[in-house]
Amino acid sequence: MRRGYIDTNMRIMLIAASCKILPLIAGPLMPTAELALACMAIATFMGQVSVGVSTAALMEITPNEMRAQLLAIMLFLVNILGLGLGSTLIAILTDFLFADDNALRYSIALASAIITPCIVLILWRGLKYYRHCALEARDWSDRH
Repeated sequence: MRRGYIDTNMRIMLIAASCKILPLIAGPLMPTAELALACMAIATFMGQVSVGVSTAALMEITPNEMRAQLLAIMLFLVNILGLGLGSTLIAILTDFLFADDNALRYSIALASAIITPCIVLILWRGLKYYRHCALEARDWSDRH
């Protein structure tokens, strides 16, 4: 941010999401539990990097009087999508695509291979729009 990147928080989310693609896909496919846990540790760490900066990014472009409501909506959606749809997608893949309970690891890897690149693409495509919103919010806050 000191270097003038107004979209720093979004960039951090993009880099973190990009860094967790391979560990998320490879982790469930590892031959040993230790290797699987090592991959998941990397992916989890990179996922947690985004927690603080995603909230900060949202707060930077939100007027003060709307921040609490927007944060509540964000947390609700993250939990509904992540906890509700994530496990459901893996169950659907296991039951209907692989039709084998022992294929759970393949379902997790496939879901990661589909979802994580989509997240990276969404973040990358959103950078331009986020920069616009951040500049607008900066101008708005300078006037008040």
